[in-house]
Amino acid sequence: FDDPNGTLVAEHSYCSVELVLMLLLGYTASNVFEGDRPLDSMVLHGVKTAPGHVDVGFLSIFEHYGYLTVAPALKLPTEDTWVVLNESHFSLAARTGAPIGSIAGLFGPVPLEVSYYDQMLGQPGPITLKLVPDAGCAEGEDAPYMDKLLRTICPGVGVVWHGHEPLL
Repeated sequence: FDDPNGTLVAEHSYCSVELVLMLLLGYTASNVFEGDRPLDSMVLHGVKTAPGHVDVGFLSIFEHYGYLTVAPALKLPTEDTWVVLNESHFSLAARTGAPIGSIAGLFGPVPLEVSYYDQMLGQPGPITLKLVPDAGCAEGEDAPYMDKLLRTICPGVGVVWHGHEPLL
């Protein structure tokens, strides 16, 4: 913990990022960036795991906003499944179909599909999103939440929502 009085359960009985990282990595860190970073007279502790050694990853909408950077090991997990931090809660996204592998050469003959489920929205089941290059989809702050989030691992990607209105 960066804060010696830190806890795994945050205010309002919310799950902390430290607890999520403990479940994903087997150890805890107070930040999702890679390594340690000095800040004035203290050191902020981040993730110390090499890419290819994380089964389930982590994505955050706060990276889209430029508030933080998620470590590469968390962005490209071996199982292409992510715990997703929305502004107020965690949800889940997972690849369906061809594996992501690495960002280079992402788009092969089959478009990448991601299944997304957010229990806070009362969805009846997962939503399938297709990631395609330059699909002319919404950009900027008007873009749906998951479009912004998926562009943190696939910059410039277009997101097509199958049989569902985009969640804003």
